Amino acid sequence: MIMKNKGIRWMLWVLTLVGIILGSGRLTQAAVTYDILSDSRAITKGEVVTYEVTIPVKSKVHLHFYGLQDSLRTYMTQFDLVFTNTNGQVVESLVDQGIELDDTDYEIDLKAGKYTMTLTAKRYSSSFAFNMTGTPTGKVPVKKLKLNTRKLTMKLNSTAKLKETAKLTATVTPYYSTETLRWSSSNKKVATVSQDGLVTPKGMGKTVIQVRSGKVTAKCNVYVTGGWVEYNVGKSRKLLPYVRNIEGHETGTWTSSRPAVVSLTKSVFTTQKQGKSLLRFVCNGKTYRLTVYSYDLKTLYPKAEQSLKEYWGDNDTPIVTERGYYTKKPGSIYLRYTTELYPEQVEEFYACYYKGEYYCGDEAETLIKQGK
Repeated sequence: MIMKNKGIRWMLWVLTLVGIILGSGRLTQAAVTYDILSDSRAITKGEVVTYEVTIPVKSKVHLHFYGLQDSLRTYMTQFDLVFTNTNGQVVESLVDQGIELDDTDYEIDLKAGKYTMTLTAKRYSSSFAFNMTGTPTGKVPVKKLKLNTRKLTMKLNSTAKLKETAKLTATVTPYYSTETLRWSSSNKKVATVSQDGLVTPKGMGKTVIQVRSGKVTAKCNVYVTGGWVEYNVGKSRKLLPYVRNIEGHETGTWTSSRPAVVSLTKSVFTTQKQGKSLLRFVCNGKTYRLTVYSYDLKTLYPKAEQSLKEYWGDNDTPIVTERGYYTKKPGSIYLRYTTELYPEQVEEFYACYYKGEYYCGDEAETLIKQGK
């Protein structure tokens, strides 16, 4: 029927657009394919083989047949295929066209339920195999979620290469659910979680990682204790200590082994000058340790330039054209330079501060590229 009323067509267009917008807000994962049945056997002409098949949800069922013998007889073998329900009613039939063993695929739509699949060999005897899989054609909600652990204890390390991460995995029931899982952290200052369950520590303390689908949830308590970090001079950061039996209350005491390098005001530390300091948090007889390395880029620049001159020696004079931060690694820089001998050739010379020590040249480049 052709609609001639512009007002009706406009209204339908608006409703369609609203449906698209609302639909896009619901996260659903790609269709999950699950195994149903597979078999391989020899069969003779006229033989009838039956299989009991259970379809858990309304699905598009995919069958793949192939021969186990590479011969003309294999490819000419034909079957009749019939699906009947528990009442004996035929719900799907491939009697008229038959099935040939030439790596042929078939798809049929079946509702949830139990079926009997009957195969009848029409001509020739042969050996064959098949597998049957299903893909849900509607929404299948998650009924149960379970994480591989309910508790994680992690260290806070600031370098990408050494940063401790942990992967949480969720077991979904039913496993063929079509719903997407949503991951979240109750305190992103302590640890974050990606949408595939990777947990990354950010600061000392406690957070709860939760995975959710609809109203179904599973949780994991994550504790970040100690480790080491490095910052440029003048950086302040709040430490987030936790107490297992009095969560959320700072009842312990922080101390710094070298206050002139890293000072403390309650649970906020500030890097004052270049060096290393060990911070301790004592509470209820337990001690948590965090090593802080403080670097000064103003000192690193001249050290890098001096190392660059030593690298060239008396052969040529390097001319630094650009200084820059190497953003993949705190405390790392590169000097972009040319020389009097090759002014058109621009090179990069690396320098970095790693756990209290300076590295320049090839050593620094290796550390940076390794993520250290």
